Formats: sequence, C-alpha cells, structure tokens
Amino acid sequence: MTDRDMANVTVVTGPPAAGKTTHVRNHMQPGDVIIDYDHLANALSGQDEDNHDHPAHIQTITRAARTAALEAAINTSARTWLIHAMPSEKQQANYSARGAELITID
Repeated sequence: MTDRDMANVTVVTGPPAAGKTTHVRNHMQPGDVIIDYDHLANALSGQDEDNHDHPAHIQTITRAARTAALEAAINTSARTWLIHAMPSEKQQANYSARGAELITID
C-alpha cells in the first residue's frame, strides 16, 4: 500500500462481533464506501454473509482485494469506512500517521 493521505477514511476496529458493521451502517451516508474483509470474502466465495470461516486461498485473495479497494478509495474523495477487526499497533500507527480517523468498538 502506498503512503497516500487517508483523510477520507474512517477505520473501525474492535474484536469480532463487537458491532463494527452496525456502527458503520448507523453512521454512513449515501455514497459512502464500506470495505469489510468478511463481506469481501463471502462475496468472493459465494458464501452466506454470516460466514466468518474462510479457507486459506479465499483469505489470500480477499487480502489482495481489500488492499486494492482501499488504494482505489484513497484516490477518490469518497468517504470510506474500513472495518479492520484487530489491526496491530503498527497498522494503527500507520493509519493515524496518514490522517485516517480511528474508532474502536468493544
């Protein structure tokens, strides 16, 4: 991922089932972009939307798709919500340094 400014991105973090997706749905506006690992994985694999158990090959492809989607979103002015369940301290610091807003749900 490049070091481009992420001022249009809100990163929503927290443990599984904490309410991250619900928070985003309650605060998003029409036209906002949501990048959610599980939703991408389920779309790519044709699984039910409540599935959270993805085989290794789906995980690999989903990570690449999420990175590409985030890069594309950063290059637009679209308000973007990135759901990232448990980012490392390094990832959180990177998001903050690039101007993203971080919200933790727990």
